[in-house]
Amino acid sequence: MNQTLLSEFTADEVKHALFQMHPSKALGPDGMSLFFFQKYWDVVGCEVTAAVLDFLRTGRLLPKLNFMHVAFISKVKDPTNMTQLHPISLCNVIYKIGAKVLANCLKLILNDVIGVHQSAFVLGCMIFDNSIVAFEVLHHMHNRTHDECQQLSYIFQSYERASRQRINLQKSCISFSSNVEMSRQQALAQILGVQRVDKHDKYLGIPTFIGRSRNFYFALLKERVWKKQAMAKYWWGETEDKRKIHWMSWNRLCKPKREGGMGFRNLYAFNMALLAKQDWRIYHQPHSLLARVLKARYHKDYSILEASEGHAPSYIWRSLCDSRVITSATVAGHENALVCELIDLVLHKWCEDLVHAWFGAQEAYCILHLPLSFRSPADRLVWHYEKQGDLTVHSAYKVPRQFLFEEAGEGSSNRDNYYGVSTKAWSRLWRVCVPPMVKVFVWRVLHNILPTRDRLLSKGVQGDLGGYVLCGAREESLPHVLLDCSFRTLMLGE
Repeated sequence: MNQTLLSEFTADEVKHALFQMHPSKALGPDGMSLFFFQKYWDVVGCEVTAAVLDFLRTGRLLPKLNFMHVAFISKVKDPTNMTQLHPISLCNVIYKIGAKVLANCLKLILNDVIGVHQSAFVLGCMIFDNSIVAFEVLHHMHNRTHDECQQLSYIFQSYERASRQRINLQKSCISFSSNVEMSRQQALAQILGVQRVDKHDKYLGIPTFIGRSRNFYFALLKERVWKKQAMAKYWWGETEDKRKIHWMSWNRLCKPKREGGMGFRNLYAFNMALLAKQDWRIYHQPHSLLARVLKARYHKDYSILEASEGHAPSYIWRSLCDSRVITSATVAGHENALVCELIDLVLHKWCEDLVHAWFGAQEAYCILHLPLSFRSPADRLVWHYEKQGDLTVHSAYKVPRQFLFEEAGEGSSNRDNYYGVSTKAWSRLWRVCVPPMVKVFVWRVLHNILPTRDRLLSKGVQGDLGGYVLCGAREESLPHVLLDCSFRTLMLGE
């Protein structure tokens, strides 16, 4: 470890650090963007590398390069004191590159020097793990006793002594169940040295306590994150004073572009994929703080993929349990079976009778033709939608999304053809180098959702729609407009 930290910095590390950073980060006192250095690295690269390496090797940096601006970002709508402002530093580019090189060097040993309870700034960890732990603690302590509050106060004091970091009690508060008397609430809050409130504010944009009415607590979050109705209205050009026809259902718009949709995100399916990813991480990282807390609370004798909701579960735990429909792919009647049970380890071959008994004819044929490894590795859980076997949000999103399509009758039995157009043709459409509005027009043509007279009538539009304004014909359909119209023939000189 020490040898890694003492190794010489190289020019390649400097370049790699620069190109790791987003090109449009906020400008520092030098007024230069990262994009400029990335774009013209062949011009300024030698001088920048020399400056950064000199700083890293000597520890000296010119005062002008070490100078920075401090900006304050408001945490609330109308701040009244400094505690409601969040300071950020705007640094020079040379300083940023040097700091990034050092961060990359430390990243190699962080897992060895930082405890498993730390869930931020470590590769493979997520800061949201701490949020879930906090929510579980709040859920468990919503109606607690005097002794437990004293124990919690002792934990806070122990943390301060160990970390040399003091908890800001002015920013801290506590809430209780409505079943707790007010005098008792005040006494318990005094033990902890924090303010008593009726309900907590949001943490990282999410309510810290979820009651029986989930719609009430998540109404604002849902409105801010994804306004499906507003998005559909915007897409079809609808305004407050002018209604428009929605030519296609939202489920079809959420289909990938290669399947004839527009690739909009389905909020429910995406949330299920995020929860499934969290399940997967907890299963494969059983020694993390979050995994240990949940195991102690809900599934002491089972893995997270086998656990039930249990008694008085929190909303987060119930959500994690619901998302297991994505990862629960088992053989009916053999839910806890392992692959090694299908292999004769002595003869080093598949147990054909057992494979045929457990699986259908086609599945059994495929399994029996799989070669067996001579290393006989231990069984492990893999995600078969990814070649590496690791569950990703991208691939997990497809499972609930497809389920929603089939439930709404939007599924397709032919995976290579959607709405009469092949997937290759749909993909080719979006790769063509033409303005986006032209691509959207062709997409609407292929779906036959242009506002022609026959389509308006099919949507129930009443009144005299008149004839086709260009040639005067009574018929106005998509084939007539694009193929048979005499005005089109005249314009094209056919």
